Amino acid sequence: MRMMNGKYKPVDVDNSWIVPYSPLVSKIMKAHINLESCSSVVAIKYILKYIHKGSDQAMFTIENKKDEIEDYQSGRYINSNEAIWRILGFPIHDRYPSIFHLSVHLENGQRVYFSDENIEKKAQQPPETTLTAYFKL
Repeated sequence: MRMMNGKYKPVDVDNSWIVPYSPLVSKIMKAHINLESCSSVVAIKYILKYIHKGSDQAMFTIENKKDEIEDYQSGRYINSNEAIWRILGFPIHDRYPSIFHLSVHLENGQRVYFSDENIEKKAQQPPETTLTAYFKL
């Protein structure tokens, strides 16, 4: 390794910089994952407690009005652990069914994003929103 002053310093290279991984797990999960074993019951209890921990959102306001819509929308929070479990399709107890926010708008009043090339198509067939999809059910 060459230092800033132009001199060379020997570097010992060993396998301490290599992260072990399982090719099978990497192929199944389609990502690089490092697996390590826990040999302590306390460590396993901590991991399970951390994974199944609830959301960590906190809100505090002092208001005289009661806004049920705002309470409903801000009352549901999905943390990063729950999000990745849902993305990967793992079952989650106590949080089923999922809550989806419906984008509320007047009839034919949804937002439409268009360019010069697709303006006619978007005007004739506006994109479906969560609200219009809900009413098609």
